[in-house]
Amino acid sequence: MANTYSAAQIIGKTLYAFQDINLKRDPSDSGKTVFTVKQGQPVGIVYSYLMPKEGRSNLYWVFKDANGREYYAEHKTGLFDFKALQGQGAKDTETIIKEQQEAAQPAREFWSNKALQLGALVLVAYLLKEPIKNMLK
Repeated sequence: MANTYSAAQIIGKTLYAFQDINLKRDPSDSGKTVFTVKQGQPVGIVYSYLMPKEGRSNLYWVFKDANGREYYAEHKTGLFDFKALQGQGAKDTETIIKEQQEAAQPAREFWSNKALQLGALVLVAYLLKEPIKNMLK
């Protein structure tokens, strides 16, 4: 299953091309390609994003070149290597939801779960005590 990231998690991260990616100066479907990033190469650090609207059928990632001029890459499934995002600290939506649920968990429930885990650990240690003694002899 593919991880899903919110656009907010991607801002400030470097996107890498999973396939060749066309870059444009005009963020529209009819915009002319000015450069193509080859597979495996960095596309750039995401500065912002633009939502779909008339003339723009998909989300576009916004980058800035060395001169501060914006350039754009259309987001389509399979174009970007999103595995590289985890190494940059990005969290997928599923991880964020799980962390929020754990943070909202009442203290009593949290410590109850920890006590159950500790109890299971003690039980396993007790059950394995004799076999481990016999193995060491």
